[in-house]
Amino acid sequence: TGSGDVNHTYGIVAHNTGTSNGSALEVGYGSSDFEIDHIEGKGNPLRYNELSQPVFSGSFGISFKTYPDCANPKWDRGNFSQNNSLIHDNYLHDTKYEGIYLGTSHNGWIAANGYTPGFTCNGVKHIEADLVNVEVLRNRIENTGNDAIQIGGSLAYTLVKNNYIYNFGVYGQAAHSSAIQIGAGTKAIVDSNWIENPTNVQRFSQGLKHQGLGDTVYMNNVVIGASNGMQMLRNTDVNLGLNLPVTHVYNNTIVNSSAEAYYFLCSNLKTVDIKNNLNAGYTFPYLSGNGGYACAPALTTSNLYFTH
Repeated sequence: TGSGDVNHTYGIVAHNTGTSNGSALEVGYGSSDFEIDHIEGKGNPLRYNELSQPVFSGSFGISFKTYPDCANPKWDRGNFSQNNSLIHDNYLHDTKYEGIYLGTSHNGWIAANGYTPGFTCNGVKHIEADLVNVEVLRNRIENTGNDAIQIGGSLAYTLVKNNYIYNFGVYGQAAHSSAIQIGAGTKAIVDSNWIENPTNVQRFSQGLKHQGLGDTVYMNNVVIGASNGMQMLRNTDVNLGLNLPVTHVYNNTIVNSSAEAYYFLCSNLKTVDIKNNLNAGYTFPYLSGNGGYACAPALTTSNLYFTH
């Protein structure tokens, strides 16, 4: 914690000034039951070189994940779980990669929906551990090369709320350019986050990216200036042998999407209940990469769309 002094909101500052891939704060190797708060994690201020390419120092802001140990199953699912991961009131900025990288990215054990779970060591598949009880609250995240917040493997209670995110996905890499990514094996409540990319920046980014489980709820979020306001790619219930059929999208405001307010891969999704959302300014209100719009029956009837 960096709390305790009224003169310093962030009483601990971790500044990576070099080009190494070290995180401002890294927690792993079987760590559990952590609270991280009032810390500033940063690289050098974002700049652009003579080719207009972004230049960062440092790597992640906060990296909090345990991968399986290839020599020992002690950190495999069933032998270990990452419990009580509480990250709140931090300021993370000018990071080469993710602002917060929480949990591993290949949770599950069944290959489905174009996704192969697990962690392979010398041909042996290890199943990545679960996260239990996750809260990511009131963080300020600015100028990230990749995703601002990425969460994976958090099946049991995940709350992402009241975070402020500005200028994310600076590299413009489609797979790593979301403000909030709910990744494989994660069921979450994503509530009341402010997400904004500068409207004069042209890059491929997603405000909210869903690759997690059904029963995830996205509500009361504001997304401004992302290429896709919301990108719905797949349910990873199938990778865990689960049946959580409905993802909920309610009361969000999506503004100035340079591509689509909503982008779907309906062939990889179950039901997406999209209602009471306000969408203003976009090239297309919605687009399906495959599978049409059958997965989102209320998409056209229960939301408001304004071109300007």
